[in-house]
Amino acid sequence: MSYRVTALSTEDVRQYRTGGGDFYGLPGEIMHSDGAFPCRHCLTDLPKGAAALLVAHRPFPVATPYSEVGPVFVCPEHCEPYSQVTELPEVVLSRRVVIRAYSRDHKMRYGHHEMVDGRQADAAIRRLLADPDSDYLHIRSSLTGCYHCRIDREGLADGC
Repeated sequence: MSYRVTALSTEDVRQYRTGGGDFYGLPGEIMHSDGAFPCRHCLTDLPKGAAALLVAHRPFPVATPYSEVGPVFVCPEHCEPYSQVTELPEVVLSRRVVIRAYSRDHKMRYGHHEMVDGRQADAAIRRLLADPDSDYLHIRSSLTGCYHCRIDREGLADGC
């Protein structure tokens, strides 16, 4: 089974960068990377000391009780969107992550999530997507719970 990795959309990131406001309508806040701030658009770590734009993002297309809003970093200036969409990015592979399954109606599927070393994420993704009731997955930091990216079976991504 093949799957697709979806980063934050260029449209959302453009809005954040141009002061259009985050999920709460607030402007982004400039932080300085400790070397492990992953941009959720290009899916690369910002180097230590580099500026990072911190915003509140909701990675769900609709509001449900499971539609968490949380902090994410993006490059404050232009970056290319993650393009190797059939491969897991290094920001996933180099971390311990939580992979959560969601249903078609955007509800978390209890008992259908895994915490794994990023190098084992591919196998966990395949296990979770093997269940037809798991419509898509979120990959999040195991330490902070922050959103990294979305995973869909190939050909089914609708973006977030």
